Amino acid sequence: MFLPMRGWISLFSRLVAAGAVSLLALALIFTVILKDGERISVTLLLDALRRVPLGVVLVYAALQLVQGLLRAARYGALIRAGGETRPPRFVPLLCATIARNMFVDLLPARAGELSYAALLNRGCSVSGENALSSMGLSVYFDLMALLLVLAVALVGATQRFTLLGTLAVLAIALALGWLLLFYGAGASLRWSRRRLPRLADAGFAGRVFRWVEKVVGAVERVRDSGALARILLLSAAIRAVKYLALYLLFVGVTRPLWPALAAAPVYSVLIALIAAEAAASLPVPAFMSFGTYEAGGLLALTALGFTRADSMLGMLAMHVISQIVDYSWGALALIVFSFLARGAPRAAESPTPTAASSARRMAVALVWVVAAVLSAAFFARQWMRVRRLGIVESPPETGQALAPTADEQRRLRAVVAELRGFIVWSSNRADSHDLWMLTLPELETRRLTDHPHADTYPRVSPDGRRIVFCRSRLPRVSQRDPVPWDVWLLDMRSGETRRVAEHGYMPTWTEDGARIIFDRGGRQVIELDPETGEERVWYESGRSPIPEGVILQTPEGRRAEGRLAVTFRGRQRDTRLLGPGEASVRVGSGRGCQVNWAPDGSFVYYVDHGGRGGNTIFRAAPDGGDARAWLDLPEPYSHEYFPRLSRNGRWLVLGASAEGHEHDRADYEIFLWRVGEPQESAIRVTFHTGNDCWPDLYLQSEADP
Repeated sequence: MFLPMRGWISLFSRLVAAGAVSLLALALIFTVILKDGERISVTLLLDALRRVPLGVVLVYAALQLVQGLLRAARYGALIRAGGETRPPRFVPLLCATIARNMFVDLLPARAGELSYAALLNRGCSVSGENALSSMGLSVYFDLMALLLVLAVALVGATQRFTLLGTLAVLAIALALGWLLLFYGAGASLRWSRRRLPRLADAGFAGRVFRWVEKVVGAVERVRDSGALARILLLSAAIRAVKYLALYLLFVGVTRPLWPALAAAPVYSVLIALIAAEAAASLPVPAFMSFGTYEAGGLLALTALGFTRADSMLGMLAMHVISQIVDYSWGALALIVFSFLARGAPRAAESPTPTAASSARRMAVALVWVVAAVLSAAFFARQWMRVRRLGIVESPPETGQALAPTADEQRRLRAVVAELRGFIVWSSNRADSHDLWMLTLPELETRRLTDHPHADTYPRVSPDGRRIVFCRSRLPRVSQRDPVPWDVWLLDMRSGETRRVAEHGYMPTWTEDGARIIFDRGGRQVIELDPETGEERVWYESGRSPIPEGVILQTPEGRRAEGRLAVTFRGRQRDTRLLGPGEASVRVGSGRGCQVNWAPDGSFVYYVDHGGRGGNTIFRAAPDGGDARAWLDLPEPYSHEYFPRLSRNGRWLVLGASAEGHEHDRADYEIFLWRVGEPQESAIRVTFHTGNDCWPDLYLQSEADP
């Protein structure tokens, strides 16, 4: 059946409005999380969707079908108890029920419930009073079953006082609802008919009054039918199956990437699921409840002690999977229903709309289009901020080896002839990023790690015996995403690796080699004892001298002095030196990155804008002053990055690209420069079109020339 033009305009307006509200809600959630300095990993979200076990999805789908069967049985019992002379057959009733489940998610404030009444009335010739009474009573009994679920959650909850108050309020409301539904409404109508006969019989008010009488009469027939106990048991079974399905899906979604969420007590997950459902039921026109559902679950999970970012991503991934399943069932049921429904007489055609009413509808549609565009723009801005924190493009091609010229070989061998040690870096030349080593002076290239996950940011211990690095928790992770990484150690003698810290990124050694400093989620700088695993929060976003909402990157600390060189991003863009107490000084322009201490602490060096290729290596005094350009390589490789000094301070190893900036995608080559020599004397040590990044240098003798 084709809709008239005004119907299409109205439908278009509602869909656009719902989309606008959902985009706005999700953008606001992103804003709150980003403002607090937490990181939303797009990589994790997409990987979570890929990692959900198929068995979990199939079990969830099967339980949703079971829930539909139970709901259909309850609707049938209510319709028969209401005195319907032509109760619907079970299969069309089941299809209408499953389609109703889809529309409840699609429309806000449970307005989708009306789809069930419309389908039964128009498609199965069920009387309007029985369709509406069974719908309303189902909602009431769902709330009664929810009371039982909350009572179960109360048994294990730690915050029992809060839950007990919620239970008490809900119980009182249900008791009042029982009296109103089954006794008060009918008594009020009979009193009104006796006292106000004209109201009950005259005009439009009379028609409404008689229609309400029919609905209330159907409710009272259900009350007197003796079927309430069975209906309550069916309602309890529906809730049990529903939350079992959601709980299994929640665990299946969160277990691979967010084990803390998956291990949460059952009562905590139940509370989060109920809160999400309650938020989705609010009179907010969100599309498929996106935004509102996540907001409700996010508030509950963060109140229970989980991080905002993990809670948001877990609820969003779960919502996506559940919607795919629910809408697949709903669409299939709606198609089957269209063939099985026996139909009802078509209602009289609506009057032709006037030009004024059509203009009003067009104006409303236009307003919602503008709102949708603005919401989409706001969402796109926040999404790009999220995306910049964790790009999702596949890693670049591995590239190919290049043959250095005879002159390049001669110069390189001459430069490294008297050196004893090695250069280590991260490269994707063998597909996934792994650690590679170039021995000095032999110039032999050797692969140190071979793992399907990315290994990067290697830092050699002062004695040269160990390398600390970070390994991604997933196979495909951008280096812009600081969340899905762990800190690992490589023993140079045995070649063995071991994980020393979870959820850590960009680790470095303290100057004495006794501790490791690393970044956790951009919010904390952690000091780690690699032998005992003991951790201490050294600096934290939101605690003086670091403002709230600042994202911390490339931390490098001097443990003896309690000083930290770090890059600020997020709410405040800066390059800073932090000290004991509230000491904090800016380095250079404040717009650079990768601030490093000289090995003896006599100066700092960092990357900042300027120079031939857009970047230059700068150095500054240990108080951040006297900043000046230090190294700007000749073109074409003049986009400098990743600088690291040897411990004797005489050699600088760095990366440089001819074009491109992305840490793990651009064609960076590794260069070696003797400090103080002309900039043109820096020598290229790698020859490969893949990505070579984050080098470090170890020399055996502090007396190396």
